[in-house]
Amino acid sequence: MRSAKMDAAANSLRLGLAMCIYSSISFAQAEELSYQIGGIDPVQVGVKTPSGRLIYLYDTEYKCAGTWLSDGYVHIDTERASAIYWQDGKRRYVHAFDRLGLYEVYISDNLETELDNSDTTIYRYQRKQRNKNAKPAECKDDTPSGVG
Repeated sequence: MRSAKMDAAANSLRLGLAMCIYSSISFAQAEELSYQIGGIDPVQVGVKTPSGRLIYLYDTEYKCAGTWLSDGYVHIDTERASAIYWQDGKRRYVHAFDRLGLYEVYISDNLETELDNSDTTIYRYQRKQRNKNAKPAECKDDTPSGVG
């Protein structure tokens, strides 16, 4: 025969297990990538998406939401990270990691040239969950004239 204490302990254990499972699910949705910069200067961050498009997250001229530099590392919040690309001469904003698949993260001193002629490190990231954010944030334009 079970006592009231045993029932309370079992309920407490079930609740604790449920909270633990919920916490691990919540943690899995948001992921922060951190990559060492090394001697790269100036720092530019780009991503080659699973579809093959090169998008830009960070540069001396613009800084997109979800990407920042700190203590010699580039940090990228994969849920919030926005990016820029140009199509037909117009700037477009997208979520950097909006699809499932393999991404290549480029940390470079010059992404607008052939990579063979630049100081570039490439990291691979496998996205396993869809991005839940509805609309990408725009990127802060740091050009002196605001043109870009």
